[in-house]
Amino acid sequence: DSGESFVNAIKREVKEETGLTINIDTMTEILSMPRIMGGKSYWGHTYLIKDWYGMVVTEEPHIVKWTTFSELEEGSFGSWNTIAKDCLEAVGIDIK
Repeated sequence: DSGESFVNAIKREVKEETGLTINIDTMTEILSMPRIMGGKSYWGHTYLIKDWYGMVVTEEPHIVKWTTFSELEEGSFGSWNTIAKDCLEAVGIDIK
């Protein structure tokens, strides 16, 4: 435990992974469920953040870009992203 607060950890991770600065007050959890990866069990969480600023820039080794849910569903987290899309649609958010 690093002593870092949950809110600060989310802000830091989003900034590190995407280059974006988020308004934490607009954050809503849309999906939370157990996952198993690499033989280890953990809880996965997905949040909707309605207010952010900055440009997508990162030094992470993977691609970070604006994309479609169709492309996300074809990726390595495809089944998770399908469930996240269904959760967003269930609360009235139109996914195109």
